[in-house]
Amino acid sequence: MVAELSAPAPYRRGWLIGLTVFYAIVVTFIGVHSGGDLVDKLRETERLFHGERIYAGVDASRGLPWMPFANFALIPFALLARFSLPLTKAIWAVGNAALFGWCVDRGRQWGGRWLPAVLAVAAVAQPLQSNFQYLNINVVLLGLLVVAIGEARRGRDARAAVAIAVAAALKGYPAGVFLYFACRRRWGALALGIAVAALLTVGGMLPFGRAGLANLGDYAALAWHGQSTSGLTGQPIGGLVARLGGSPALALLFDGLATLMVAVTLITRPSADPLYDLGFVAVLAVLLAPLDRLHFYVVLFPAWVAVLRERGPEPAAASYGRAAALLAAGLLTSGMLTFPGIMPPALFVIWRNNYIWGALLLLVLATLQRTPLLRPAEAPA
Repeated sequence: MVAELSAPAPYRRGWLIGLTVFYAIVVTFIGVHSGGDLVDKLRETERLFHGERIYAGVDASRGLPWMPFANFALIPFALLARFSLPLTKAIWAVGNAALFGWCVDRGRQWGGRWLPAVLAVAAVAQPLQSNFQYLNINVVLLGLLVVAIGEARRGRDARAAVAIAVAAALKGYPAGVFLYFACRRRWGALALGIAVAALLTVGGMLPFGRAGLANLGDYAALAWHGQSTSGLTGQPIGGLVARLGGSPALALLFDGLATLMVAVTLITRPSADPLYDLGFVAVLAVLLAPLDRLHFYVVLFPAWVAVLRERGPEPAAASYGRAAALLAAGLLTSGMLTFPGIMPPALFVIWRNNYIWGALLLLVLATLQRTPLLRPAEAPA
């Protein structure tokens, strides 16, 4: 493995392409025989064709469906599903596998070597597999986040904001990444991103007339009154606080503290590389999402690349402590500790909130890497 990581770049990229093809074959077989999330959305889009209100009768206790714009974006897949649902699932799985392979290649470029990207993949292994098992859309959201990071690194903040806007219109929770543009005072990009997200959300329903527009109100009602989102108990931080015996007010306080920590870090300790800052905010967006779902955590991939590529000037003791904390966070977000029999029953509070603890630890580690105690501040790009 070490020899492969030090091999010439074309040779390593060949390995990546080969592994991506192999993984695409595996996940296609898995997705064709499951893929419930995609199937549900295709059924909703089919109902949209017939002028029906797609969110009527949705059981919000299981969680919120994808945003209305996602139904519009899935129209080509819904039309193909009329001919063959297994073929539609296969195309979705192969396309997402190729997209993730591209994201890994971008991570290799950002990290300057393969090791951070490879370890970052391992750190989101189970969330990644969950995406392909249920054929969810979070790999697409990751791809849009990677596009945004690439555009921001080229100084194209407006294009980066548009990429985040598309992700927000598809799933909702990526809108938390807009905090980056606010903290960096990119007001024009922020306004453009919010406008594009709103335009896609409303515009995607306009072709379907009154019933299409009614879906917007139905979705808002689900999000506001849904059992899974009431009292913040459905979100990662809120759910963790509730399971530890805390109140919704305490959950809201911790949400605010996490947001404040990230905002202060972005304002006072900005990074010269948007990879760090956008990946950093994406972790917060997952932790503040209205729902806590395993497959959301695949979006942590850029943050893992950013954290793993850092080589801070801290003393040896701090370096060992940081390595141990990274290992613990990686084991948590990878899902390895959730397999039966690995963790004793006494640690149920960790097992039950496995991915939340991992994301919180990653957020703290990313914050500490920007503190004056560990490294000097970087000049803004």
